[in-house]
Amino acid sequence: VAVDVAKGETPCAFSNREYRENLATDILQRLKSIKVPNLYKYPPKGIDGVPVLLEKAKFITAHTVRSQISFYEDVDGTLKYGNNTEVKERYNLMIPDVVFFDIYDKPILFIELVITHEINDEKRSKLRRLGVDTVSIIIPKSSDQEIEDNFKTTKRVKWEYNGIEADTKYIRVSAGAS
Repeated sequence: VAVDVAKGETPCAFSNREYRENLATDILQRLKSIKVPNLYKYPPKGIDGVPVLLEKAKFITAHTVRSQISFYEDVDGTLKYGNNTEVKERYNLMIPDVVFFDIYDKPILFIELVITHEINDEKRSKLRRLGVDTVSIIIPKSSDQEIEDNFKTTKRVKWEYNGIEADTKYIRVSAGAS
């Protein structure tokens, strides 16, 4: 049932965007884990070279998981988050779909659920400024179980920002054995 869902009927995971997004958020809050892909450092634009592997694919596990929380910088450039609407001086305001927090309640991973459109350049620049590792994941139009299994593979997961990659200088390595 895609629209006009009556009581007791489950929305269609194939055509109902909002249902897939809520389902994916609920699954992440239950699993508290996601597999992120290999992390590569690519050569700067216009320079030939091969990507350098920085980290292999791994699971990131959260202590707590929250969704739809506002992240921003105050006038001093300090990262703040919450639902505090009284703050007038907020810069680089961003509301990630899902956020993984460590045991100290520090954000360790933003997760953007790609349902209809991918992350744009403006959002990428905000991510770089805020400095929190971020992945985007395409939520498939499929069953509930396949959506859950999607978080256990890197097939549809892409790094949007990673602090290690951002802080690593690309060093060209020869491709052949010399």
